[in-house]
Amino acid sequence: MPEKKKSLFARIVKNRWKSVIIVLIVFAILRRRSPRKSSSPGIQDFSENRDIIVWTGDLATVLTIQGSTQFSDSQKLTFMNKGKVKSVNVKVGDLVKKWQILATITTDDLDDQVEQARINLDDAKQALQDLLNGYNLELEMLQQQANYNTLFLKQQTIDQDHALVKEELEQKIKDAKKNYEDTKADYEELLSGSNSATADLALSSTIRKRNTTFQKAVFDIKSELLKLQTTLDAYDQIMLLTDKFRYMDSSTKIYIGAKDQNLKNQSESMFWTLSSQIAALASGYARLEPIAVADLTNNDILGLYRQLETIGTTMMNRWDINYDMFKASIETNSFPQKTINEYANTYGTTIQKEGISYITMYNTIVNTLDDLESDTSVEDTKLKMEKYKTALDKLELQKELLLTTQQQEKTKLLDDIATTQRNITKIKNGESLNESKIKQARNGVTQRQNSLNSLLDKYGDYRLKANFDGVITQMDIQVWDSIDMSSNATPKYIYVENNNILEMILSVEQVDIVKLKMGMEVIVYLDAYPNSSYRGVISEVNTVPTTAGGITTYSVKITFEKNHPEEVILAGMGGNAKIITSQTKNVLIVPNQAISRKDGKNVVLRLNANIWKDQEVEIWTSDENNTEILSGLVLGDTIKSMYITVEGMENAGITTVEKKIDVQEMMRQDQQNSMRSMERQYGGNGGGGNAGGNGWGGVRVKLGPGVGG
Repeated sequence: MPEKKKSLFARIVKNRWKSVIIVLIVFAILRRRSPRKSSSPGIQDFSENRDIIVWTGDLATVLTIQGSTQFSDSQKLTFMNKGKVKSVNVKVGDLVKKWQILATITTDDLDDQVEQARINLDDAKQALQDLLNGYNLELEMLQQQANYNTLFLKQQTIDQDHALVKEELEQKIKDAKKNYEDTKADYEELLSGSNSATADLALSSTIRKRNTTFQKAVFDIKSELLKLQTTLDAYDQIMLLTDKFRYMDSSTKIYIGAKDQNLKNQSESMFWTLSSQIAALASGYARLEPIAVADLTNNDILGLYRQLETIGTTMMNRWDINYDMFKASIETNSFPQKTINEYANTYGTTIQKEGISYITMYNTIVNTLDDLESDTSVEDTKLKMEKYKTALDKLELQKELLLTTQQQEKTKLLDDIATTQRNITKIKNGESLNESKIKQARNGVTQRQNSLNSLLDKYGDYRLKANFDGVITQMDIQVWDSIDMSSNATPKYIYVENNNILEMILSVEQVDIVKLKMGMEVIVYLDAYPNSSYRGVISEVNTVPTTAGGITTYSVKITFEKNHPEEVILAGMGGNAKIITSQTKNVLIVPNQAISRKDGKNVVLRLNANIWKDQEVEIWTSDENNTEILSGLVLGDTIKSMYITVEGMENAGITTVEKKIDVQEMMRQDQQNSMRSMERQYGGNGGGGNAGGNGWGGVRVKLGPGVGG
């Protein structure tokens, strides 16, 4: 038997080129049979609308940029995570092999994350086990029967209960109406002066002082509203957030807060918060402005100033967001540092001072109103009358809504009874009510396991590996050194030299530069070798801009290695680089065309009991082909690869009921999907060369001294 195996292996090796050709032919046939997008935008070929099984896969967003090559004499490698150097395995002069571990750092932070992920996974498994342990049809039947008995009893007494509620409400309305009418009569008597003891009360100095105070308080609010709106408009004119100023030149906006997008988002969020609060203040002012001063109350004035205090608190507590955001701007000729500093002060420290002044205004008006002598005859009676009127209006509104509310309660009761009866029928037929929950719990276990696996994969980032065969020429790293990722820390490197290492220089526009960082993996394609690809990494990002012809770009350096030493790659050769800017691994995915927007929800066509039905799904990230599914589907569900309504399926001649599924055919199609996914991941430029044999792993590479910035 061993002799036969050896002979078979020898024949394969001897005819390896024939084997390769056969594999390529099979791949071409499979690819030719795979579904293609319609060549006409907006027209879908429903004849290729296939039944597919929901699978797990990877999502990636790829950025393609042109560039040219140059030589690199050395590389300097460093860690991309913070920690203490745990071990150093080489010294200057040592020869190292590709993927050899040069040094390691401690993994305390990652260990904590892994431990928490293990706890989350155990919790999910326990939740699933609890559901499985509770799978008891007899117990479920007893619970549903008890629920039905309770609902049935409530149905017998609901009309009597509603009548009692109505009677109690009518009595409350009667009492509230009497209180209001009695107090109103007292108030009118006081105003008319029929009581000689209060004949001159309406014209007392107390009332005049009160009216003057109220009038000034309302006028001050109007003045502050104008100032606040002016401040908002000035900020809006810079950030161009509303339609009022979006017509203006926006060339400067891209540089504002460009170094910290999170701060920029917070600053814009604060603008909308203040806009909403100022609008509320304006609404309150508009309500009081036409009311006669004599009819205003202390609560009216305090309500306005409480809103002003809210605005002041927002401005005082969050001024530093604007200040830091403008300080994080990129300086250009059209946007100098002087302007940046002015904006930071105007919408930072000045905003803080204004916020403090509004809080002070609120405290002042509170003290002023407390100092006013209360008019115990007219004012108190008026407030009491208004209180009774509000209570009466509220009760009368409740009466108007009572009939509708009681009818809705009866309808819900009938629905609950019907649902309970259906549940009892399901249990009698041997179907547990917990099956859907068990399916969701299994999906939760899978997601927690995937999260743990992703964290375990990150341990490779804490090992510094050689990317190629070479020699150690210099070392900055020693055992127990601290690796600090802050911008002001001095970086520490291990220098490796190899003549087979090359670089590609890219000019990246400002909208894309924010997506790139050192250490990102890159696939390089050269025009001189159209059938080959090369694995590389971003080794340098130059943040100093270059402007030509009104376009601002930044220089990015890619470092990559030859596939074979005999390859002739010269400086200045053109090509392009494909950079994966974001990637999600091993998640539940479906084709983008399978999802449609319907009635404000995302839906797919799912096969349920041999009938195609709309299934609502919760989606997350997408790439150019597929979308991640968070909920609504589970692994193994059958859906349509392209969404079409049931009516549309029938018009297109597609069977909508009693669909017999060919599982083997769908598995074959899923294999084709996996092959196309691999082709997208490793590039579609020719045959792919040796792309699979030159991965850079978790190593982060940066160029040696004297090269670039």
